[in-house]
Amino acid sequence: MSALLIVIFVATGEANHAATLGAAGATREALGPDLAVEIREMEVVPNDERALSLGKSLHAAAVVELAWDFPHHRRVQIHFHLDRRPGVSDRVILFEEGDDVAERGRTVGYAIASMMTAPAAEPNRPPPPSPPPPESNPSPFRLPARAEPAAKTRAHGAVDVVAAGALGIDGHAGGWGGSLSGRWYFVAPLAARLGASARGGQVTPAQSTSLLIHAAAGLAWVPWVATRTTPLELGFRLDALLMREQLTHFDSDDVEAVTAMRWLPGADAALEAIWLFSPSAGFLGSFGAEVAFGRTDVTLHQERVTSIPPVRLILQAGVRATF
Repeated sequence: MSALLIVIFVATGEANHAATLGAAGATREALGPDLAVEIREMEVVPNDERALSLGKSLHAAAVVELAWDFPHHRRVQIHFHLDRRPGVSDRVILFEEGDDVAERGRTVGYAIASMMTAPAAEPNRPPPPSPPPPESNPSPFRLPARAEPAAKTRAHGAVDVVAAGALGIDGHAGGWGGSLSGRWYFVAPLAARLGASARGGQVTPAQSTSLLIHAAAGLAWVPWVATRTTPLELGFRLDALLMREQLTHFDSDDVEAVTAMRWLPGADAALEAIWLFSPSAGFLGSFGAEVAFGRTDVTLHQERVTSIPPVRLILQAGVRATF
């Protein structure tokens, strides 16, 4: 039996990650200088039979597969086989957001060392039935069924801060403003969403300025999450709205400005795209439509001069922070 430990990471590009280097260093530290650690990147996750065959060909004392979630590196599954024992073992470790990434790796390394030195009587699950050879079942990179795919590991919630522009359909309802919203992923890929926004604009036929304030509550759906090769997320949202429309008019015939407002229910829907520039932040863009359940007629001196249409196109751009 050789003193060679093979560490197989399931994702290409993980070999030089701080968590990987920390795991390898802590394993060497815990098991002593006589044990070597070799790190290998695999584009396609080997099944147990293939992994053990690879370890045997390299005269490995143990074979370890690490399955990290991406991009957060808060969860890792250790899939472990020791040459002198039958079967394989699995261990899952969860980390807090504030934990140092290198220290997370060191924790994983000490866990691997403990699995290497555990008593032989330690229970192990029996080896699973041998799947078909890889040649007969080609597939692109994915995590094995025993581990949760990285694409399904999501943040608990997010906060969005965006600038917004609106264009009225068949009328004057344009304007510029901003929005603040938050969401909570209660059942991935679904999230509950709350938000508030304000936009100002001009209603030229009425010689007025407009101010639209609304509160939103609804659901967001994110079926396409970021991967290591494509840090892009795509989703959809649908909200119920409580809208406050206000116009302020002033001209030479008026002693002072005249303000009128009304409350309306409404709804909006939008497609969203998020480009993650870090594990917990990204640029956000969305395009959708907003509908007020009613048209607002604008009158001056008892004459209708224009109306505020119920349908508006909305474009938003800003940043998202996840937690």
